[in-house]
Amino acid sequence: DKATELFAEQADEARQRGAVSNGRLILITLEAHFVDSGTYPERLGELGLGEVPLLDTDHIRRLESEEGTAGYRFVYTRIASNRFHLLIKPTRPGFRKLSRFRTLFVDETGVFRYDNAGGPPVEFD
Repeated sequence: DKATELFAEQADEARQRGAVSNGRLILITLEAHFVDSGTYPERLGELGLGEVPLLDTDHIRRLESEEGTAGYRFVYTRIASNRFHLLIKPTRPGFRKLSRFRTLFVDETGVFRYDNAGGPPVEFD
């Protein structure tokens, strides 16, 4: 019915906002790592190392796991020492059906896009 559909849509939107928040946190942390070291890390797990870890290693593991967190999995790839991309992918098929955006993408430019970088920039309030 309409009420159930609306609730599911709102819940999906809330999950997506959480994924974007996590994506922003990772982006800020990657930028801090780049400023400190002059390079992006080989893997996200490196952000949880060192005397003062930039991110909690357990949180990183959850984000990267197949189950992800709040229905989204984070896939980080360092392309070069000064380039990376981060895919934020729904872990359940239902999200693909209900979400306005399916897979989110962000790179070193800091611009979030949807559908594996093929879509236009995403505006979030």
